[in-house]
Amino acid sequence: MALPVPDRLPRHGHEGSAATMVELASTRVHRELYSHPVFGSTPAIAQACEDGSLQVVNALLDALLPDPGRAGVDVARDPGVRMLSRLAFRCLDGADLSHLAPGDVEVLQAMIGVGAAARDGAPTGLAACVEARRVGDPDGACLDVATRFTPLDGVGAVFEDRLRREFLAGLPPWRLTAPTHEHLAALEEGLQLLSLAFGKLADACLAHVRLAFVMAAADSKVRSPGFGSFSADEVPGVIFLGPQTLVGPLAAVEHVLHEATHCKLYDLCLTRSVFRAGHVPFDSPRRTPPWRSPDDIDGHPWGVDRTLAAAHVYVHLAAFYVALTELGHVGAEPGYDPPSRARLCWDRARWLVRTLDDLGRGQMGSDGEELVAWLADLLPELGSALPSIDSAPGTSAPLD
Repeated sequence: MALPVPDRLPRHGHEGSAATMVELASTRVHRELYSHPVFGSTPAIAQACEDGSLQVVNALLDALLPDPGRAGVDVARDPGVRMLSRLAFRCLDGADLSHLAPGDVEVLQAMIGVGAAARDGAPTGLAACVEARRVGDPDGACLDVATRFTPLDGVGAVFEDRLRREFLAGLPPWRLTAPTHEHLAALEEGLQLLSLAFGKLADACLAHVRLAFVMAAADSKVRSPGFGSFSADEVPGVIFLGPQTLVGPLAAVEHVLHEATHCKLYDLCLTRSVFRAGHVPFDSPRRTPPWRSPDDIDGHPWGVDRTLAAAHVYVHLAAFYVALTELGHVGAEPGYDPPSRARLCWDRARWLVRTLDDLGRGQMGSDGEELVAWLADLLPELGSALPSIDSAPGTSAPLD
């Protein structure tokens, strides 16, 4: 598939006609990011996944309980229940129930607990063991941030156990921690900026995130847990933020938008043929992006899935920083100057999309090929909206 990616960025001067062209290009990109019937950020994508989760949860309860309650929409939306239902389905799929591993027994017992709670109208899922504070714009981009987590039993215990043993096992030692007042203030202001820049697109992007945790290094003397932010398709609707990223509004919201866009792609992969049938991520062709050093803790070559995920993120980030630049929000936070950030994200998106043209051959499903072509189509439009700048090296904070 030949992708129409431009070789270099169009440059505009400061004349009125150019400014109008910049504004119109940015508006068209935002509208396309929101309204594309398959890949746009409409809340319908998240809703489709949650509807599917509701069907799976109730089917599991029918299989496990003689007189199950019917899980409602709120239960099916709970990230812990979504995670648990996927684990339970995997346990039951062709398994010999008389020889289950202890961890599988724990999963099924927790699923039975969800059914009992649904029957009795009692709290269940992460909602029963997490206290959270909502930050952001009440009428736009907002996020529930966990302020307390008490995984006594059931879903919460399985959630914490699987995070440690399986989903996040490759990370340096970590602990879930309560956000500070400064963390919450940075998120609050950052999400307000996201609403200002993206309008209804901001709320739609965050429709795929139900809960955020702050994850610190296990050793309290270590400032960073070894990552800025993290998400995993095994834990749908949850993002994890390192405290060192919550020191300013742009740093905070960039990582939130980064992970929210990943969560959107996870949901797309559940509902669309993004990768071909039988695709195995670890067996796909690989390439190391030029900005990654082999000496990095995560410096190994990227497969097709990670390359696509990064391209998807950087198109959204470039659009966000272009919009902030148009609003005059420049030079406000060290390392996060919007014009410099916009160009950096665009450059990376361009390299990643071009790489997918070669790396993705034979790896994508029909929807995946269309997704890559869509991202490629957005790049020239987005490039024409980029501010004309000459950014000095080293002026931007590191990007993953």
